[in-house]
Amino acid sequence: MAAAAFYDLEGTLVSTNLVHTLGFYARNEPGLFRSFKKSAATLLSLPVFAVTDQYSRKVFNDLYFKRYKGVSEDRLRFLADDLFLSVLKPAVFPGAYELLEKSRSLGLRQVVVTGALDVSVKPLMEHLAT
Repeated sequence: MAAAAFYDLEGTLVSTNLVHTLGFYARNEPGLFRSFKKSAATLLSLPVFAVTDQYSRKVFNDLYFKRYKGVSEDRLRFLADDLFLSVLKPAVFPGAYELLEKSRSLGLRQVVVTGALDVSVKPLMEHLAT
């Protein structure tokens, strides 16, 4: 079994969090009314997300992932590159690249832990792997 370096994506490698991703998807709902409605609901949910995250990660996850109900995986995949370019890539901490390179040079397997949808962070993971 090879040694590994473990990284929490949000807060260690990027200065963003799950709610930023949710907000991006809300803003990119098809149609102005749907986009406004979903964005407003996300904004109004911020205090609830904050409280539930402190109370129980399970409760937070249940509330958070319900926000994706009705959104097709194809839609999430379609927007993933835009999410990467406009939200995630600019949020990469400058030292993250050096940190990852150092652990790679030591022969460590890179393991990134996140609560985000895999489809949402796939372009970022590919970027950080290079």
